Amino acid sequence: MNNTPLMSAIYRHIDYWYHTRGIANNIPSLGIVIINLHPSPQDEIPP
Repeated sequence: MNNTPLMSAIYRHIDYWYHTRGIANNIPSLGIVIINLHPSPQDEIPP
């Protein structure tokens, strides 16, 4: 997982708050949501 877009986003978030904003402690958390972009096909569509 070291070379993934998710890890890159986490590192860039930390880098921004640490180097750009100068905040070393209490870096805001990064909300990440993983969704399934390719859901399994359904037999019928619910109304």
